Amino acid sequence: MNYIKRCKKCILPINYPFIKFNKNDVCNYCTNFKNKESKENEFLKILDQHRSNKKYDCLVGLSGGRDSVYGLYKLKTKYKMNPLVYTYDWGMNGEISRLNISKICGMLGIEQILRASNSQKIRRLNSLNCKALLSDIQLGMVPVVQALDKKFLSLGKTIAKENDIDLTIHCTGHTYEQREFFLGFAGVNQGLNQNQHMNTYNLINKIKLGLYYLFHTLKNPRYINMSLLENFKAYLITFFHGYDYLRLYEYIEWNEKKIQSTLNDIGFIESQDYGENQWRMGDTQTAFNNYIYYQLAGFTEYDDFRSHQIRNGDLTREEALEFIAKDNLPKINAIKKFCNLVDIDPEFFFKKVEETKLKIK
Repeated sequence: MNYIKRCKKCILPINYPFIKFNKNDVCNYCTNFKNKESKENEFLKILDQHRSNKKYDCLVGLSGGRDSVYGLYKLKTKYKMNPLVYTYDWGMNGEISRLNISKICGMLGIEQILRASNSQKIRRLNSLNCKALLSDIQLGMVPVVQALDKKFLSLGKTIAKENDIDLTIHCTGHTYEQREFFLGFAGVNQGLNQNQHMNTYNLINKIKLGLYYLFHTLKNPRYINMSLLENFKAYLITFFHGYDYLRLYEYIEWNEKKIQSTLNDIGFIESQDYGENQWRMGDTQTAFNNYIYYQLAGFTEYDDFRSHQIRNGDLTREEALEFIAKDNLPKINAIKKFCNLVDIDPEFFFKKVEETKLKIK
């Protein structure tokens, strides 16, 4: 993959879905990029409207990853909010994430509500999804591996109502998280703007995506199992459910160096399984998914992440290429841990990916 043609401005490769290069070999994702405008003043006004004498003035979703830990810390210390935290344990949460949740809530004196799924059931269902995927690996179907965590999106509304809280905040929303290839591999060309929420996608594209999932479900009988109904619910929640929460990073500055410095100061626990780049270390399926993407497509979500940093002026192209050489190394320990959770032999996983790779060649 060192010799594959890449955009001369960012590092996206020529086989990235729906990519086009102009005469200067700059991709359409770069030419369509628009700098994010600061909305912090608007954010401050919203916070002022919701501050009250009640015990809690906002509800914050906390996964235990770096984005949510940093976001919660800023809401409490800089913006002087009194948040109630909620976490959804869908049975696949990582141990390090749990430790970070406990640590930041204890440090800031914040109460946490934990809503847990039937972990054994979810793992069984996710095992069925993963085994179906490995029986016929289609890159557009890889997101099915994380379909069953989507209850987190709707759970906030219930908890906010139970605790009489009018403002819910999720520590997401920055363009660094934007990954067009998730849709592109399913044949859907949805031009994303500032990492818009999935329920705002073009209706035709939502339907196309649903038809893609339906086609491959019917084509591969392994998907027709006990997880089928839950997968369909996840599709509806993701693309059609109405949300009334704020996405923090749509409003506040993202400064990678400042974020990392703050996380170091507060003792954020890093996962050794993910190496230097701790982005998305809280999602146990990250290493599993990225191994598939890299072996079969030659890039991962880290290529997207670094490309966004280049466009935002946070990295040079040369620095980004050096970073992804490390970012894209297989995270073997993390893959093995995920495989253990979903009852898959890691050697079976590596074998199935290699078989698919040989078929593509």
